[in-house]
Amino acid sequence: MKAERIAGLVLLSPKLNSDSRGSLDVIFAKGWPGVPAVQQCNVVRSLAKVLRGMHVHSRYDEVYASIIGRMFIVLKDARRSSATFGVTMTQWIDNESANHTIVVPAGVAHGVLFATDGILTYGLSSPWTGANEFNCRWDDPEIGVDWPEPAPLLSERDTVAGSYAEMVAAVNSDLASVT
Repeated sequence: MKAERIAGLVLLSPKLNSDSRGSLDVIFAKGWPGVPAVQQCNVVRSLAKVLRGMHVHSRYDEVYASIIGRMFIVLKDARRSSATFGVTMTQWIDNESANHTIVVPAGVAHGVLFATDGILTYGLSSPWTGANEFNCRWDDPEIGVDWPEPAPLLSERDTVAGSYAEMVAAVNSDLASVT
């Protein structure tokens, strides 16, 4: 696995504000370096062993934060024009220890494996329309990741997804139409 950081990807560790009652945790703040303005917020609830991905979007960035549970995030730069094209990163996030907020730039493929039942929140830099989205098999050899769950629970969309190479071609064709 390459240890190189993907261009445009931001990992933040916001401060936990804990006391005897619990905590107040900031997961997003306008003006954080490298964090886009959020236009829509979503909440994903998943059971343990659910894998969502690999997905990539050409028109918006995403800002992930774990609310409950532990998740394994896989990120792979699918932007041919990027200096880090093809670089793969993995990151564990959870609500207890890692406390990471992750900014996933448009054109970076991502998959989220829920190691436990969990809730993930994510903001989008533009409203979701369902257009300009692409996916590939989570276990495509070009992803190059040993997932911690060898037999995850998948959606129908993710079960029938094509290859990583097909996804890269589609998203880059779409990215070219944006510029």
